[in-house]
Amino acid sequence: MWLGGRVRRRGRRRDRRTEQSDAFKPYLQQQYAAGITNGRTLFQQVRERGFPGGYSTLAAYLRTLQAGTAPAVPAEIPSPPRITA
Repeated sequence: MWLGGRVRRRGRRRDRRTEQSDAFKPYLQQQYAAGITNGRTLFQQVRERGFPGGYSTLAAYLRTLQAGTAPAVPAEIPSPPRITA
């Protein structure tokens, strides 16, 4: 539907920043719990591990850790055992 020349979008778009940091959240939470809370230090560590995002993406997630509002990272689901004959 057109409203004043703009397209009205339905639904909610997911923020790409969170998708970039999803794989690194368990590591970041572990480091944060260990007392490493400096954003620049954590940014350097995750960049060395292949983090594709920028500092502002990381800083946004670190703010949730600092505020205590970061959702818990789900535990990794183990793969089913292989049956061999």
